[in-house]
Amino acid sequence: MNNLSNLKRIHMIGIGGVGMSGIAELMMNMSFTVTGSDITMNHAVKRLLNIGISVTIGHDKSNITDADIIVYSSAIKKDNCEIRAAQSNNIPLIKRAEILSYLMSLKKGITISGSHGKTTTTSLVAHIFSEAGLDPTYVIGGKLKSDDGNSRFGLGDYFISETDESDKSFLYFNPLISVITNIDRDHLEAYENSMIELENAFIEQANNTALEGYVVICNDDIRSRSITKKINRKIISYGFSTDSDVMVNNYRCGVKSSTFDVTIKSETITFSIETILTGKHNALNTLAAIAIASVLGVNIDKIQKALKSFSGISRRLEVMGKYSNKDEDIILIDDYGHHPTEIRNTLNAIKEMWPHRTINLIFQPHRFSRTKDLLEQYINVLSDVDFLYLLDIYAAGEVAIEGIESKSLINKLHDYSPNFKGTYIENKGDLMTKITISELNNDVLLVMGAGSIGSYAAEIHTLLSNKLNK
Repeated sequence: MNNLSNLKRIHMIGIGGVGMSGIAELMMNMSFTVTGSDITMNHAVKRLLNIGISVTIGHDKSNITDADIIVYSSAIKKDNCEIRAAQSNNIPLIKRAEILSYLMSLKKGITISGSHGKTTTTSLVAHIFSEAGLDPTYVIGGKLKSDDGNSRFGLGDYFISETDESDKSFLYFNPLISVITNIDRDHLEAYENSMIELENAFIEQANNTALEGYVVICNDDIRSRSITKKINRKIISYGFSTDSDVMVNNYRCGVKSSTFDVTIKSETITFSIETILTGKHNALNTLAAIAIASVLGVNIDKIQKALKSFSGISRRLEVMGKYSNKDEDIILIDDYGHHPTEIRNTLNAIKEMWPHRTINLIFQPHRFSRTKDLLEQYINVLSDVDFLYLLDIYAAGEVAIEGIESKSLINKLHDYSPNFKGTYIENKGDLMTKITISELNNDVLLVMGAGSIGSYAAEIHTLLSNKLNK
């Protein structure tokens, strides 16, 4: 991609998406003129408007008038009127990942890829580098609790970003350091429904890393570990496994934090870590961030201090509040997880934190295709909660698949386990009514999903506050 400095206006279609909004803010801070459009007014759009980016609600061909280049997100359909107008007027159209890879090429890139844990790992790396005084640029697919936005333009040498395997867009990047957190069965529609093709893409992505760079890879993940012999870059492995280059041991999980020891074998040093993040999956995410920071020369003391001060990410095992009276005692947690592996990791962490509490899960499945492809895994993990409130599947633009619906999933769960307890939830009002009339004592109420359920926890928080905290 040629130098963009001469462009008068960059227009972004779907600018309110979590990835697009971060890039928009970043480019504005790099002195580009940015405009955008989206179909709804959300928190991200409000933030962009507040910082001076012009955003139009609704798509219309007039929105692209005088634009020099159009950036669009993967959620935008090819028949979008702004896409068609750009094609008719010979205005260059590029994907979100293409503009991100161009911006990263101006600095030393650090990319975090993998099926799970990308946002948390990226956030940790960004925080460590910021606290160490390296003034990084970063784009994160989630909202840091310490910052209202999810991107930052820094004057330092490093550009940190998560990259996406769902549409193969992570193949656009040539970073100094690339991370593979894990490889799991997801987004196979982009890979001819083949795990081999998915693994090959991760191999290609790893081999796109700079010759002088490193591939940081999870040693505990069987699929990630299996591809290492096909990667022709220097590898740093991390994990609980004793043959890892960067190893965690003595892991201990509390209610508000976890602690563990980290050994970096190349430096023959062991040091302790304390972090607000809980769960062994988050210990692995933390270990990946430590591996990156260490190989780039960040002082261990600075790493320890940064991880202790890290305040977390919104909707990642986020404790929204505790509510109690003489009859009820509830802890409300909000989490973005929507894949069976993510649900399992979150449940395990909660069981470690509160081993004697009952877990009530409010879950919204995400995509008909994912629900169909991973149906057995969903049945297995969802049957492991004490009570399930199951919402309708969030389509995310997909066409419904016959026989794949939450009503039938509830029936399958009852057939799978005679001890299963749960109910189908028709709409949000139905959910709020059931929560209001339920007696929850010594319970965890866990809200999970990646669709419209993202706004539910705040409303449940208000409901429980009015009901119990009086």
